[in-house]
Amino acid sequence: MNIDSPARQSVNIIKTIEEASSGQASGIEQIRQGLHQVSDVVQSNAATAEENSATSEKMSAQSAALREEIGKFKLRADLETDFPLLAEMQTAIPRGALALDKDESKGNDSQPQCYTF
Repeated sequence: MNIDSPARQSVNIIKTIEEASSGQASGIEQIRQGLHQVSDVVQSNAATAEENSATSEKMSAQSAALREEIGKFKLRADLETDFPLLAEMQTAIPRGALALDKDESKGNDSQPQCYTF
């Protein structure tokens, strides 16, 4: 029996194990990199969701403020229903002749209480 043959077989088996281990290590490194990328995307998405939530809250507050400001306006149709005599006067008197939208006793700096169109 020749000793070289079993020794060569052992060396070949060890090389095969080494190659398989190297391939597994490479695969594990690729998986680690992939998980790192997924983690980065998840963190980015969480930050974006938080920003979107804050923006949504700001827009909701702005919408409420806008609704409040729009509520100060009255259309002529509303005016005719709510104040028929005043609506009649507005049609009889030229536009701009009445100071309906501000309190003249407070001067020109006072804020209008109601705008009519």
